[in-house]
Amino acid sequence: MGEKKIMGNDSTKEALSKPGFQNAIISSRLIRPQSRPFLDQVEKRIFPDGRPKQNYTFSRAGTLDQLLLEAFKCSSEATMGLLLFLIDDFEALTSVSSAFYYIFHQLLEQRLAIVDQKFKACLHQYFELKAGYTTLWRIRRKRNERVLRAERNLIAFLKPRFKDKTLVLGYKYHAQDGERVGYFKFDAISSKNKTIWLFKDDTSNNYDRKKEAHSQPVAAISVGDNFKLAITFPRLKDIIGVAGFSFLTLSVLDEVITEPEFYENVRNFDASRHCELEEHDDKWVTQNTIESTKRINFDVFKPQFTLVDSLYSYRGTNVYKTLFKATSPGLVYNSMSKLGLDLIVARADEELTNEVKRMGCYDAAEKVVHLRVGDRLIFYHACDS
Repeated sequence: MGEKKIMGNDSTKEALSKPGFQNAIISSRLIRPQSRPFLDQVEKRIFPDGRPKQNYTFSRAGTLDQLLLEAFKCSSEATMGLLLFLIDDFEALTSVSSAFYYIFHQLLEQRLAIVDQKFKACLHQYFELKAGYTTLWRIRRKRNERVLRAERNLIAFLKPRFKDKTLVLGYKYHAQDGERVGYFKFDAISSKNKTIWLFKDDTSNNYDRKKEAHSQPVAAISVGDNFKLAITFPRLKDIIGVAGFSFLTLSVLDEVITEPEFYENVRNFDASRHCELEEHDDKWVTQNTIESTKRINFDVFKPQFTLVDSLYSYRGTNVYKTLFKATSPGLVYNSMSKLGLDLIVARADEELTNEVKRMGCYDAAEKVVHLRVGDRLIFYHACDS
């Protein structure tokens, strides 16, 4: 492993010489022995003539809290540098120090608020930002390494400037290992009611243990509804470069926006808007004519959805295509356990908020799908014979 470097600008490094931050640096040796090489660099800047002989112990639970609060008063920038360095011990530190938890989330929220500011400045004529919040995800990587991933979630209102247009919104920022770029793509539709699809593969060919349902990659957002963007920072230390964050110019495309069809085969297949089961022109038959096949449990969708019709096709496995109509508002009670996502129906006059997937991503960050009364849901379900 390479030598760790002190992060931050000149003002950050200057703040390291303040007494409160000295205490925090010295105390961190007792928290994390692995931090010594890094702290040796810091101490050389703070104590050029050698560290004074002081004993810092954790005989009282409040000692660590007090030291962190002192450092926070001196410099939020320098404190963030220290907290990010100790982030590998996030779970252990949050369990023993309320100040670590509070200060870390306060600083993270302050740092990522620049994403909200950039959104308002660049895109206010198209969208109205309603809220912004941060979520943290513990991600398991190879060799059982666990890292924290941060996401800045923006909830925005789609103004009636675009109708039946496809919008592509990009962003970029500078991470420690180079520039990162991401794009979101969604359809801005004029109709309040729409048809969406979900696909769940329960066959033995699906080796995913969770076997969750997924929805269409390009979401359809009605004008007058809200959409959510999840700006991802794969490694928490990437937020060091968030000051260089910017949104790219909004692209407006005249793509053919087609709703999923139930009874007719798809003529112009579009992988971003149609289920992969519709790519080939296979025959669908009414399920009532098939006596020996396994039926799916329609009770999962009750009472919020009413069954309209069901079709069947054999493609090496049983594939069911079922049409539902949203008729009653509320949360589909068993949707998370049975489908792997929360399916929620709103009243016909309510605003909806649905997440727009980042291009190239299979699933949304938060597994929630909102529909309103009158919307149609096509549910594809594959299962073994």
